[in-house]
Amino acid sequence: MSLFEHYKSTPESIVAQRAAALADSEQLVGVRTQVLSSHVNASSGIGGILAIPAARLDPAYVNADRSAKLKLIASASLLQWATSVRTYDTGIDTLNRTYDDAKAAGFGVDPDHYYLHGAGMTQAQRDAAYHHALGAAESSLIAMLTREKGRLDATLDDGATTAKTTLNTDPSDANLTKLFQAGLFPIESTLSFSGIDVTKLDLTALVANLKAMGLIPDSVDAATLQEMESILHNLSSGGDLFADVSALGDLADLLQDLDPATLTLFIAILPEEDLDKWNDALERNGTLLGNDYQLALSNLMLQSLTEDEVRRFMRSMTTLQPGLGQLDGSHWKWLEQELGADSAAMDEINQGGVGDCWFIASIGAELQKDPDFVQDHIHDNGNGTYTVTFYDDGEPVQVTVDGEIPASPDGGAAGAHTDSDWSLSGPAWLAIYEKAYASYKGGSYQDIKGGWGDEGMSDLTGHDADRSGGGIFGPSLEDIQDSLDSGHPVTVGTGDDAGFFPWQGDDDERIDDQKLVSHHEYIVKEVVTLPDGQREIVLLNPWGPKGSAPYEVHLSQAEYYSWINEVAIDG
Repeated sequence: MSLFEHYKSTPESIVAQRAAALADSEQLVGVRTQVLSSHVNASSGIGGILAIPAARLDPAYVNADRSAKLKLIASASLLQWATSVRTYDTGIDTLNRTYDDAKAAGFGVDPDHYYLHGAGMTQAQRDAAYHHALGAAESSLIAMLTREKGRLDATLDDGATTAKTTLNTDPSDANLTKLFQAGLFPIESTLSFSGIDVTKLDLTALVANLKAMGLIPDSVDAATLQEMESILHNLSSGGDLFADVSALGDLADLLQDLDPATLTLFIAILPEEDLDKWNDALERNGTLLGNDYQLALSNLMLQSLTEDEVRRFMRSMTTLQPGLGQLDGSHWKWLEQELGADSAAMDEINQGGVGDCWFIASIGAELQKDPDFVQDHIHDNGNGTYTVTFYDDGEPVQVTVDGEIPASPDGGAAGAHTDSDWSLSGPAWLAIYEKAYASYKGGSYQDIKGGWGDEGMSDLTGHDADRSGGGIFGPSLEDIQDSLDSGHPVTVGTGDDAGFFPWQGDDDERIDDQKLVSHHEYIVKEVVTLPDGQREIVLLNPWGPKGSAPYEVHLSQAEYYSWINEVAIDG
């Protein structure tokens, strides 16, 4: 049993209570600390709860901004208290270790002095003398350690008083800035308050304080943050492209070694003008840097930042968004609906305004084979961003995008969507998949206009997909049935009804008595055998169940040979 006990509430439990209080947007009062203790006097002045005094909850304070600031102040108070308890417990450990070490060493009393040199003393007298000396030494040590514990108690009292003082702090921007400088707020929690300008704080002191409070790792180096900020600040205005490319490469090397909390801190301390410089440099040097550089930067930053910082970062870093290309007139709109990847369904597939029927059909073909395909390849990062996995020569490639998707001028869907009325009210998984693919294939929706099903399926799965021509020299319906039965998704592409002469051209984008869209990729649903023994192929149009052309199309073998000019089979 230890000589002295730790404080009754652990620092970890106090920090956990603080995190819970910050996460509870409804509960302003009642941040519990359990600070009552018989030997800590000042803490009894707090009671058992670090709560916003009722007198402060007058109408002047009852609004979202004030409430959020009051909660931050309560959390800062709680963090101070947790730190005080941690310091106290560490001191108690030191006292107990000192006692245990002294006890193991016999409290400095040499038994030989009594048993080897105790001439003229009986054994009982030697025992009595030795134990008396031992008891006196132990009592002296305990008295000294108890005095030291008294100092720890007094320090804990002071910590409780400080926590109580912080709790009663007025939530002005100046006071909040001081508390943030002291390292008492999570980095991300202050970003929505315009009055807290972290770009003007003493970065070295801020980093030291955040480390002391355990809010960032000890490995964080203020000098590295200052170096990265200096790189951005000194970017040229376009006069020296190669110098900018070199600087951006140096910045990337520094960024990739940072943890998420430090990345968030770095973005928080950057002035808007430096973010704008960063974006301009990326835009000017995109060709030299290459698309892989931008994909890597998006993955690093968007997976690491908090949701508020993602939005601030992407407001400036527009170059990291794929170009809208053929979606001219559309604009970016933040998602308001759920991702819905875990319930993705075939009848949710609607191509939208991008000419990527080949890619959307490829998704449908894979989803038809494996209902879990979408949720296995889209990860919700929990901060308003999503990471989609594609493949390059069979190797996985992660592409991270934020939750903005193209919207038409009236606010409806512009690109791929899951609601048949184009209202952007359905799950967002298809729009996110398409956006990530536009980023992956070159950085613009224009880059995914036109393609083949084998390319789409290979990029989606990493398999070696095969493409062959249609007609009587292409795969038969029996071949396609065998592929489907073997678990290989299939898409097909149509030709047109143009004849040999120019005036026999296809002019209405419909063929086969309006059943089919010309130059269009379809999902192969199945091949069925009719009662008369003939086969027909059943296709699904990626325009969706309520598109402007038939959704489910049945083609006889003769129609298949006449109108299908390309067949793609996943490997």
